Amino acid sequence: ISFEKGLDKMKNVSVFLLVLGLSLSVLAGCSDEEKKANADIENAKIVNNVKFVKTQKVSRENFKLEASLPGVIKPYEEVVVTAKVSGSIDDVSVDVGDKVSENDVLLKLDDETYNLQYQKALSGVENSTLVLNRLQNYGNKPGAKPPAIENAIAMYEASKINYEDRKDAFERASERYEKIIISKETYDQFKNQYDLGKIDFNKASINLEQTKRNWNYDVQGAKIALGMVNNDVKMLKLNLDNTNIKSPISGIVSATKFSKGENVSPGMEIFRVINIDKVYFESGVSEQEIGSIKDGMEVSVIIDSLGLKPYKGTISSISPTFDDKSKTYPFKVLIDNPENQLKSGMFATIKFTLKERNDSLAIRKKATFIEKDKSFVYIDQNSISIKK
Repeated sequence: ISFEKGLDKMKNVSVFLLVLGLSLSVLAGCSDEEKKANADIENAKIVNNVKFVKTQKVSRENFKLEASLPGVIKPYEEVVVTAKVSGSIDDVSVDVGDKVSENDVLLKLDDETYNLQYQKALSGVENSTLVLNRLQNYGNKPGAKPPAIENAIAMYEASKINYEDRKDAFERASERYEKIIISKETYDQFKNQYDLGKIDFNKASINLEQTKRNWNYDVQGAKIALGMVNNDVKMLKLNLDNTNIKSPISGIVSATKFSKGENVSPGMEIFRVINIDKVYFESGVSEQEIGSIKDGMEVSVIIDSLGLKPYKGTISSISPTFDDKSKTYPFKVLIDNPENQLKSGMFATIKFTLKERNDSLAIRKKATFIEKDKSFVYIDQNSISIKK
């Protein structure tokens, strides 16, 4: 009995020790897991504070800083064809879109009245020419003179002979009077005859000179009259020619204003003709960029409506005057357009180089940082980031 009781006590002690061991083991296990969990959290915090970066080797590249400007395509030449004389339109030879050459007839006005006026002026020239020839070459005989001059010469010659005869007679009478051969009364008679002959001779001389001057005046007047009618002929011929309205340039008809049968007056716009074998790109450049462009500089011109293929152009002019309206300096770019693909009024963009640097150190833009208006980068030095 004593042995069984002792055995029971030993069983009870063994169970107690077993439970106690398990309890301690659980407590010990919980403490290690907590420590491990706490360690993982701390490690995660460290990892979260680490920034992973990617490095890149610095290289040398060529750089261009380009600017682009919008503008409009304009024709190389554009003319407004106007009427120079009034009249009714007899015929219209062209329409919008037709190609024309310089001096091609675009429109014809009724020319009947102008032709009659021109023919009348030609007759006036013929008549004035005859009058002048009659004055200059009277009777078509060598040395022939107009009747007025012939009569004046005859009167001059007769008065000259009479004067010389009376002068001789008076001189003889004077000698005889000094010798008291003739009386004072007779002497006075010779003197009176001499004085009258002298007066007549002077009148004849004056008349001849005046007649010659008048003849010269008549010749000059006839020349002036001939010149005036010649001017009339030129003017009327010009008016007649202007009934044919012609194109002053080679190009394309871009607008017409009138039709057959309508009346026009001088100065009225009839057609517009443009030359787009070459075109201008017109735009303006700011004050800050004006120094970046110059005459003869090549630029690229892009027409969005025609695709992305750029056209080559050359800056042909830069205005020295600032435009207050656009706040720019206007300039033009000349572009060859042999196939007439570029049309007047198209919107375009040009690109040109503002700055250019070759063989320069290059890094990616996102590798730079800005702090207090200063740019800096980080460089890898022995796996340590150094701010530069």
